[in-house]
Amino acid sequence: MDERINTRSNKAINLVVATFTGAFTVMLLLSRPLWMQVRDFPLIPAFTQIDSPESDWLGYLLLLVLIVFLAGMNSRKLRQFSAIGVLLTLLVFIVLDLSRLQAWVFMFVLMIFPFLANDIRSDKNREKILICLRLILVFTYFWSGFHKLNAHFIEGTFPWMLSGVGWLDFMDNQSFAWMVPFVEMGMGGLLAFKKTRKIGVLAIAFFHLFILLLLGPLGHNWNLIVWPWNLLMVVLSFLLFWYAPFPHKGVPMIQRNLMTFKPAIIIVVIAGVMPFFHVFGKWDNNLSFSMYTGLGDEAVFYFSEKTDNCIPREYDKLIFGQRSDIAYLAIDDWALDEMKVPAYVNARYYKRLGKKWCSCLKNKEGAGIEILRIKGRWKTDTEFVKIPCSDL
Repeated sequence: MDERINTRSNKAINLVVATFTGAFTVMLLLSRPLWMQVRDFPLIPAFTQIDSPESDWLGYLLLLVLIVFLAGMNSRKLRQFSAIGVLLTLLVFIVLDLSRLQAWVFMFVLMIFPFLANDIRSDKNREKILICLRLILVFTYFWSGFHKLNAHFIEGTFPWMLSGVGWLDFMDNQSFAWMVPFVEMGMGGLLAFKKTRKIGVLAIAFFHLFILLLLGPLGHNWNLIVWPWNLLMVVLSFLLFWYAPFPHKGVPMIQRNLMTFKPAIIIVVIAGVMPFFHVFGKWDNNLSFSMYTGLGDEAVFYFSEKTDNCIPREYDKLIFGQRSDIAYLAIDDWALDEMKVPAYVNARYYKRLGKKWCSCLKNKEGAGIEILRIKGRWKTDTEFVKIPCSDL
C-alpha cells in the first residue's frame, strides 16, 4: 500500500511541476515586453541605489535562461539545481524592474520554494513538498477572499466585472457581491480537509470558469495574462487535492515535524501570515493575494502639452481629457497595452515611476502624477493626491 502511495505521490509531483513550469513559460511569453530591458514603459529598479541597464540582449538572455531552468525542473535529477536557477534569475529580473513582481509571479516563486530542500526525492520530504504546495493554494483562496471583504469590491469591482456580460445583470446586487468573498475563503477551507477537498476542487473549477467568462473574450476581454492563470489553478487544484494521495485525516496541512522543513516555514510566514498586514497597508497588494479586490491604489500621468509628454505616439489612443487644459494617461492602461500586465500596485512605486517620467519632460510645468488613494475598507471614500514633477 505504501509503495502505491509513494508511486502516486511521485507521479503527482511530476505532473504538478510539468503543469506549473509549462504554464509559467506560456505566461512569460505572453508578457514578453514585461521582461525586456528596452521598452517604452519605464523600468523601475527594486532599489533606488541601482540603475536598470537598457540592454536588448540582456532581457532576451535572462528570459532564455529562465525558460531553460524551468524546463530543467522537469528532470528529477536537475530539479533542485534548476529551482535555484529559476529563483536567482527571477531575483535579477525583479531587482532590475519592480513591475515584474506580479501576483502570479509571486505565486510561482512560492511554488518553487519546496524544491530547494535537500533530498527532495525521499519519501518523507516528498510528502512535505505536497503539503507545502497544497498550503499555497489554501492560503491563496483564503486571502484572496478575505481581502474582498470591503466596500470597494462590493460597490465597484464586482459590478464592473459583471458589466462585461449583459445577461448576468441579475447578479448585480450586494447580496451576490457579499457571497463572493465567503465563497472564495470557503474554497480554501474545503481544500484543507480530506472529506471535503473534492467538493472544493469542483467549486474552484466553476469559480475560475466564471472568472474567465467575465474577463475573457465573452466578457471584458481584459488582462490576457490571467486567462491561462485561471486554467492553471483548476488543474493544480485537481492534481494536488484529487489526484495526489491524501493519507491524512482531519486537516492534512498539520503534520508532525512539518515546521522542521524550512520551505514550509517560509511559505507559512510569507503566504499564511504576512498577507494579513495588507489590512494595515504594511504588506504590498501583489504579495497579499489581493486580486480584483478594489483595494489597490491607482495612478495617472497628467500633463498640459500633448506634444511634450514623452509618451510614444502609439499610446495616444490611451490619452483622455485632451479637450480640457489637462490631459491624462492611466498608468495601468499603458502597462496593459504594452507589457500585457498591470503596473505594480504601490504608491511608492507610482511616485518613482512619476519621477522617472518627469525626468524625460522638457517642460515640467503643469505635469506630474495623480494617485487615487483608498482611504478605508468599509466606505468607498477615496482621495486624489496630485504630485507635480517639481515635488517628485
